[in-house]
Amino acid sequence: MEFLWIILVVMRVMIANGIFPYLRKRVLNEDAAWVKVFVLQFVFALPIAIFVAVMTGQLEWSVRTLPITLMAFANCFGAYFQWRAVALSVSKTALFTTLDDVIPLVLGFYLLNERKLFNPLLGLGVLLSFVAVAIFMREDYRRKRKNEEKAATGKVVMGKLVLFIVAYSVPFGLNNFLMRKWSLELAGVSPLTFVSSWYPGTVVAAVTILFLAKKHYVLADYNNRKIAKRSGYVAALFGCMHVVNMSLAFWIASLRPIIGIQPIYLISEIIVPSIIGLRIFGEWEQMSRSDCFAFGLAVVAGVIVALAI
Repeated sequence: MEFLWIILVVMRVMIANGIFPYLRKRVLNEDAAWVKVFVLQFVFALPIAIFVAVMTGQLEWSVRTLPITLMAFANCFGAYFQWRAVALSVSKTALFTTLDDVIPLVLGFYLLNERKLFNPLLGLGVLLSFVAVAIFMREDYRRKRKNEEKAATGKVVMGKLVLFIVAYSVPFGLNNFLMRKWSLELAGVSPLTFVSSWYPGTVVAAVTILFLAKKHYVLADYNNRKIAKRSGYVAALFGCMHVVNMSLAFWIASLRPIIGIQPIYLISEIIVPSIIGLRIFGEWEQMSRSDCFAFGLAVVAGVIVALAI
């Protein structure tokens, strides 16, 4: 199917940029012991990934899949900092988190020789994507300037937020590049082989994070049966979504070059979580005309990128 990748991208965007950020923000707002949910989601994801891979005959743990496990270990720490960033602000995290899209674009352009695929129409789509991002960033700055007291408080928060964003954008960006590279170089590695090799690394990292986090968070609620039961259900749901999301990510990477898909991820990463922050969590009282223009521009850019390759 020529347009199979579009269906897969829509599915992944709905999970990674729609359902998951919304539920994650709910957990961060309501569950004081959210670190437990963060860890348990990977604990649930591991047996799910292994079971499906075994049942389909696609389980492989070998030297050639070891880099996938090691990247997953680093990526899990990035995911932890992403949760910390989202805890501060859904919309601001979405607006300023472009580095994880720029890294794979640059690496793919030079190391995977994707510059051969570059054309004027694609260049226009990429340019419009970043213009939309710039408009959002400008509008956010203007909003903060309207209230000097809020702006002064925001400086402290934004400094911490930037650190969190960089801490997760680098491993996320490298992984987006490596998924494309592995899909081209590791013959026979399917999406299910990928996720079954991925989650052992995330579980080791997640348990390490839990051990370290006990020094910084009050985890007394972990022993509360009602909270523990609720956290378990949420973590199980997250685990299922993680396996599906990462399977889709690797599948898409095997079908499309980075330069033909990452700008679309960039757009969806901004639009969907920003809508959640703006409309559901009320982080901004209302959208400005510039915000609406940027949303429209981002949609146009996504369509152009999709048609350019």
